[in-house]
Amino acid sequence: MRTGFKINCGIEVENWTKFPFSDPVVRIFAGALSTPPGNILPSKKEAMVARKSSDSATGTFGTVSWLVEGQARRIVLMWAAPYDFNLFSNWLGVGITTPGVIFHADEDDWYLQMYYGRSSDSLRFNRSAFYWESSPVIYTDDLIQISGTMSTGHQAQVKITVRPLNVSDLATTIKVLLEK
Repeated sequence: MRTGFKINCGIEVENWTKFPFSDPVVRIFAGALSTPPGNILPSKKEAMVARKSSDSATGTFGTVSWLVEGQARRIVLMWAAPYDFNLFSNWLGVGITTPGVIFHADEDDWYLQMYYGRSSDSLRFNRSAFYWESSPVIYTDDLIQISGTMSTGHQAQVKITVRPLNVSDLATTIKVLLEK
């Protein structure tokens, strides 16, 4: 993941559910988007890359979300890959909106909530700092479990897996592999 910038954040999302993830929306709090996110079909994985802006002493920070088709909800990820590790750490937040919340929040609302705040009536999540280690951050609700790890350096690699809680909601190809 080389973009020619000191600070990058590559985010890979793997969809184990039978629900397509569509309509990706990115809100950049700091930095720029090198590779935009795409739709994520069942049993597939896709990636996006954010980077620091040119001529700035900031890293890259923001949110990305996808609509979970047929569920009227959005999966939401928050990343923070700072410029200065003397002051800040890499952070990752994973969550999902409550049923009926299908639009990404305006401006930086979800980023600020997921970095500084706590879950609300419309967005439930967990977050974790990734400074010394890369233990997963996990959020589970009645539909899915979202787990994610983030590397600890300036070329941050984020790996997200979205799994259904019910076997009947597994992607067909994954269900077939598990039944072997």
